[in-house]
Amino acid sequence: MIDVAALQKADTILLVTQLSLPNLRNAIRILRFLRELNGLDEKVKIVVNRLGLEEPTIRRKRAEEIIGREIFWKCRTSIG
Repeated sequence: MIDVAALQKADTILLVTQLSLPNLRNAIRILRFLRELNGLDEKVKIVVNRLGLEEPTIRRKRAEEIIGREIFWKCRTSIG
């Protein structure tokens, strides 16, 4: 599995998600998967992409509670 080898070699893994329940659930699933791969979840930093969201369905602090870790960075960029 080449992807796993790349993740193992990486110093940092950026996991990009949005502040919605379905996206946060997927982030939790990915973190669980990475935890099973010899603790790769410790390399993960959470990045929140707010592009296209006028008002997030979940606030940042609540998202951190749901995920169980701090959000490293949030980005909001406009197109156009």
